Amino acid sequence: DWLASELVAQGWSTKALQRLLLTSRAYQRSSRAADAAALARDAANELYWRQNAQRLDAESVHDGMLRASGELSSERRGRGFFPELSRELLGGASRPGEGWEVSSAAQRARRALYAYAKRGVRPALIEAFDGADPSLSIGARASTTTAPQALVLLNGDFAAQRARATARELYGGGRLPLDALAALAFERVLARAPLPEERVLAAQFLASQQHANSELPDVLSFQPRVPARVARGYLRAARGEQLLYAPEAEFEVVSGVWGSPYNDTLEPELARGPAALWTAGAATAADFALHTGLRLRTGCELASLYLRAHVRETWIAGLELRFEPHSGQLSLWCVDAAAVQLGAARVELPPDVVLPLQVELRGERCTVRVGEREDAQLDVTDARIRGNGTLGARAVGAALDLVDPRLDAGGAVRELAAAQRRAPLELALESLCLALFNTSEFLYRD
Repeated sequence: DWLASELVAQGWSTKALQRLLLTSRAYQRSSRAADAAALARDAANELYWRQNAQRLDAESVHDGMLRASGELSSERRGRGFFPELSRELLGGASRPGEGWEVSSAAQRARRALYAYAKRGVRPALIEAFDGADPSLSIGARASTTTAPQALVLLNGDFAAQRARATARELYGGGRLPLDALAALAFERVLARAPLPEERVLAAQFLASQQHANSELPDVLSFQPRVPARVARGYLRAARGEQLLYAPEAEFEVVSGVWGSPYNDTLEPELARGPAALWTAGAATAADFALHTGLRLRTGCELASLYLRAHVRETWIAGLELRFEPHSGQLSLWCVDAAAVQLGAARVELPPDVVLPLQVELRGERCTVRVGEREDAQLDVTDARIRGNGTLGARAVGAALDLVDPRLDAGGAVRELAAAQRRAPLELALESLCLALFNTSEFLYRD
């Protein structure tokens, strides 16, 4: 009643009423229940002796992660940005990507207030934390606690990218002791210094994760980022790296050739789809041997390794070694204006299993060994094998992993994943930042 009379006294100014509420002692109280006597008398807080803890809304969770990682853009006004969508979310539409564009990383670092909204399309983080559904009329948002929220924070791409960016900024070459790095992570993510016991536990966590990470193999991963068919408009704006996930350093991703129009969507040509080419390898006709572990993830329909290859417009030409797990076929192709098969063999390619792979190019001869066999499953001699170029890879359906890949050219051995390698301690710091993003202290405001 008193607030109602104040509203009238202030000339019905809602701004004045809001200012009064927000500057009141009741509103500014902490939600921490430090008074045991008050808690015993009024646990439900009906008398407003403390603030009620409030979970951040979806947009604030998004912005808070960007702020912690140092990426949050202060740019105001202007056209909104298009959030990055997962392959699964894009594939749920009848015309995947229709009406959606690809924004730059700098634009995607703006506040979620400027995110483009479309019916039926909500990024996983926004949906999990009760972001408004554009297809419904919503008078007030709910604030739920659900299992998908933890899954999005632990396994979601957005949270993982922000944790990586935060760790990269704080790591500083690993010159600080573990407890100091832990303190920096707390200060950046939770905006406070850790308690003494938290500092000790976090340092122990960093030490254990650092040891575990030091034993991890080097992996080059290639994974499609869009469904099998994509709308024409989306393809016009998308670059290669928006179509195929590939290592950031020393790889160039090409968008491929898309055709077979249907319902205003296109699909990539079988022999000229999105692919990544290793740019650190100088074009050469020298003989070499490639030693790596080959792992085709569940759902992978086709994976390719390019040998003596080069970029031609938007696709890769050269020798292509194809792995087709469903049919169990291993084949060698010469891809140019047309694709010509040079040889094929049967081979077992179980999903999610690391298989030893050895590929040798000697003049006009190519031999391929998959698994523990000593003899080659594929042995082809053809004049079209001779040529120059570098290495590359692509995957259709699901990821292709190359585990500890090494290139032996005339006795000079080069580790292909060396440029992607990150310090074990930096990886441990990334895990700590991700864990802090998952705390109630980050997700709730006092």
